Amino acid sequence: MSKLALLFAVTILSACHSPKPADTFNISDESAGVIYGKDSRLDLNSVNSKAIENLSRISVALIDKSKLRASADGMIEITGKTLQQSAKFCPSEPFIQQRAPAFCSGILFRGKYVLTAGHCMSEPTSCADTAFVFGFQIPNGSTNWNYKVPARNVFSCRRIVAHQFLDGSRPMGALSTHVRNDFSVVELDRQVANQGAIAVTETPPKLLDPVMVLGYPSGLPLKYANGVVLESIPNAVYFRTNLDTYGGNSGSPVFNATGALEGILIQGHQDYARTSTGCLASVKCINGGNFCMGERVLKAHLIQKFLKINSF
Repeated sequence: MSKLALLFAVTILSACHSPKPADTFNISDESAGVIYGKDSRLDLNSVNSKAIENLSRISVALIDKSKLRASADGMIEITGKTLQQSAKFCPSEPFIQQRAPAFCSGILFRGKYVLTAGHCMSEPTSCADTAFVFGFQIPNGSTNWNYKVPARNVFSCRRIVAHQFLDGSRPMGALSTHVRNDFSVVELDRQVANQGAIAVTETPPKLLDPVMVLGYPSGLPLKYANGVVLESIPNAVYFRTNLDTYGGNSGSPVFNATGALEGILIQGHQDYARTSTGCLASVKCINGGNFCMGERVLKAHLIQKFLKINSF
């Protein structure tokens, strides 16, 4: 979802206190009651950062193989409807003219493994039907991208190495020290060339720490977004952020300011709502109206410990 204003205070209730329906937010109002700020999502060709460009090379889109088609030039075309073709979106909604075939996101590590959300990859059929596509992003300098990637950028799932998907018993808005373990590790059918190691944080982030995400919101080509940590309970498996993420961002890698992996996106608020004119628009949070609890990120160092991986 669109991110919360950066000036706020969050009251965290300790585990020994009685549960309450939601945490308390005191928002510094500098935007006429709107507590979600400007949509921070950007196409990668609009982000002038070599560090983010390098991180984008290990970001991968999960796409159903039925949406890939070999073309006569030896490339693989990524097919599927645009957002505008898939539903009645408001004309002002960004990116609606882009194709949106991805159903989840992931991050590559050790050259042939992908970490994603557990609800993205769970059954043998998921493994067999899913393509892992690198470079699904609008190229720099392109004014008429044809949604084609080299065949070498498309991989298959050899096997699901590890999987956990344990739903919490409480809804998104309820106080809980643990929500779910929600991750899958997939081994690809072959090694990905020229990929370096990834640093993983050893401790959870702190309140207001800056974070950034790379993924495929609503199935769109790769987007970058930034935000901050809203909540980080020490004994919880997740932390919450105000990152602008949508369905399709599940499994997206979330990095800190140094480019180290903090976790993967596993859960968020409702993405779109129908307006009074009947079209779909991104949900905005307003004082006295919609109240959004942020986007949940599974802590990477806990996954690392569970898998007994010393380094990604």
